[in-house]
Amino acid sequence: MPSLCRITRRRCSLRAEGYVAGRTAGISTLEVEEAAYALWKTEVNAVGLPPTEAEYTDAWEKLSIQTRDMYRSKTRTVLEAARKVVME
Repeated sequence: MPSLCRITRRRCSLRAEGYVAGRTAGISTLEVEEAAYALWKTEVNAVGLPPTEAEYTDAWEKLSIQTRDMYRSKTRTVLEAARKVVME
């Protein structure tokens, strides 16, 4: 049976590997979509529009493709910049 120290070191090593992998991984489409939705929701909320999550989701899905793509583009740029800063 391995010693407790060896198990603990291995767990720390796996955590460190996961941390580095997460920081160096590319930005996923899901991350971009979630961030674009959050940005849009913040802007809409500032105007005082749909108060419930269901209404937000419905309104997001009714936006034109061009509008959603604009938010996706903005958020991809921000996420890439943030990733770059973290990696330096």
